[in-house]
Amino acid sequence: MTRFHPDLTLARFLPRALLGPRTFEMLRRGAALQPGIRGVEVAEVAPGVSARIHRPPSDGHAPVGGVLYLHGGGYVIGTAKLGDRFCAPLARHLGVLVVAVDYRLPPEHPYPAALEDAHTALGCLAAQPGVDADRLALVGDS
Repeated sequence: MTRFHPDLTLARFLPRALLGPRTFEMLRRGAALQPGIRGVEVAEVAPGVSARIHRPPSDGHAPVGGVLYLHGGGYVIGTAKLGDRFCAPLARHLGVLVVAVDYRLPPEHPYPAALEDAHTALGCLAAQPGVDADRLALVGDS
């Protein structure tokens, strides 16, 4: 029998792999059920790839900066709407346009599909009317 340090006695009950065939599907379904913020614009940036667009309050004159947001999940799980509670205030407080890309996930879309989708979304962000393409940032979580 494996001996555990007294502080880790419950560790023997943890699964050997946190992400396996069963847990992978559960995590994906759970992420899809998470509510997003209502009223967020959703646009297609490529066939089968959408993005959630968070617009800043605008005075309509000066170009704004842009932020591309990549959701957590290691390019394997998660959805763009999981970032709504981060992206909306970011757009509002910094006065930038925030695009959260819902990139394609494996195993249906193997590497490098998610990276290609993020790159495509960055190009779409830079081409948005009113966005200063010289003031772009990339942000994400994991």
